[in-house]
Amino acid sequence: MKNRSKNELNNKRLSIQGLGHQSIRKSYYPELQKKIQEFKENNARLVKEIEEKKKSENALKKSEELYRTLADNSADGIAIIQNQKLVYINPAFEEIFGYTKQQLRRMNLVELLHSDYRQPFLDMVQRLKQGSQTENIDVLCIRGDKTNIWVNDHSRAIAWQGQPAVLGTVRDITQKKEMEARSIESMARLESENRLLKSQGMPRHGLGSLIGKSEPMQTVYEKIILSAAAENSVVIYGESGTGKELVARTIHDLSPRHKKPFIPVNCGAIPDNLFESEFFGYQKGAFSGATTHKLGLLEAAEGGTLFLDEIGEIPLHHQVKLLRAIEGGGFTPVGSTTPKKVDFRIITATNRNLNQLVDSGTMRKDFFYRIHIIPIHIPPLRERIEDLEYLTSHFVRKLSPPGEIKAIPLQLQQWIQGYHWPGNIRELENTLAQYLTLNTMPSTKEDHGFTETTPCYPGQAPCLDESSNLTDSLNRYEKQLIDMALEKTGGNKSRAAKMLGIERRSLQRKITRHQSN
Repeated sequence: MKNRSKNELNNKRLSIQGLGHQSIRKSYYPELQKKIQEFKENNARLVKEIEEKKKSENALKKSEELYRTLADNSADGIAIIQNQKLVYINPAFEEIFGYTKQQLRRMNLVELLHSDYRQPFLDMVQRLKQGSQTENIDVLCIRGDKTNIWVNDHSRAIAWQGQPAVLGTVRDITQKKEMEARSIESMARLESENRLLKSQGMPRHGLGSLIGKSEPMQTVYEKIILSAAAENSVVIYGESGTGKELVARTIHDLSPRHKKPFIPVNCGAIPDNLFESEFFGYQKGAFSGATTHKLGLLEAAEGGTLFLDEIGEIPLHHQVKLLRAIEGGGFTPVGSTTPKKVDFRIITATNRNLNQLVDSGTMRKDFFYRIHIIPIHIPPLRERIEDLEYLTSHFVRKLSPPGEIKAIPLQLQQWIQGYHWPGNIRELENTLAQYLTLNTMPSTKEDHGFTETTPCYPGQAPCLDESSNLTDSLNRYEKQLIDMALEKTGGNKSRAAKMLGIERRSLQRKITRHQSN
């Protein structure tokens, strides 16, 4: 009995203790669950951060590998600078400076710079560190062979392998700088010559292969002289047959590039499907029939002048490719993966209104603004009638048999002075060639496109005697035409000048000259 009571008491005590533990567990359970949940969340966040960091590191590694691949194949020199050390150099950078990659890595950056340009360059790097996005500077540097070289450096701030750095893209502009120096010298010489002629009141009778002393041509000569000494793009406007290519060639011959090629191109004669291969060239095997490497027109003009006649005929989709090459962005020959850059000056010509082409959407605005820097307008022959005498004499000498200069009859002289010349100088040369070859006069519409509005002044031609020559005869006939025009207009010089197709000032000079003779 006693033992039974004792056992019951013990059982009750254990029961009470069990109830106590169960109560404790129930009160601690929510907090324990919360701690477990927080641990899981923190653990998941940590795992995610590790994964994202790993992905970021992999992406950065891939990005750097891609950049190295692109930079290694770039025609520009590319370097990454940290603490004035070159931590990355592409092959083009080695070639520009004439050092190996190992030599460059051991050097301090300033060792590449001419002493006069070290501080300006370091100032530029400091501006990048202080928040400037990009900087551009022309710097005189020293190559491995101790020769000087000019480079254009375009730099921007970047992060490289997690640290601040400067990415520099350099381009060799030595030839451009030398050309600029020669241009300044050439411009000074030409301007001095031009001032001398103006001070002496002497009009030019011609410039290069151009002929004529009329007032409109004096303006053309002055623009040619000024543009020859510059490097800007020139666009030449003029009707067919006015001599646009001759003007372009004269600019080239007077420029510092005169010892380099002058490459004329008729843009209207290049088929659309051959545009890239003609301008950029192609590699052997680029397409069926490409059995050899072909040099493009751009490479052929290296160092010289590329003359693009009929510029308005270039299709819109090709203008952007040509624009990139003109602006120095380079080009890639058909079938090649290696970009090329060439140095050339561009001169264009057209008989169309380029502004209207831009408005109609057939010419890109950026292309127009790139080529339309110095416009030169060539007057048609009908607006420079006083040059007919010089042009006729020139072509007669050019077309006559060696050792013999044929005479031009007054009847032909009269016709030359009165004709409207829709074909301009080309038509004049062809007319004289026809006469000197066939001894026939242009007299019908079929021969030379006469129109009802063709100006022709009837009257008695000047007399020809044994002492007469072409110049005297033309002068006498010119005076006769002026007298007839003044008589017909009642002495009104403005109307007479308009009838003769010349400016009033030109008419007054002619009257004065004839009165003094």
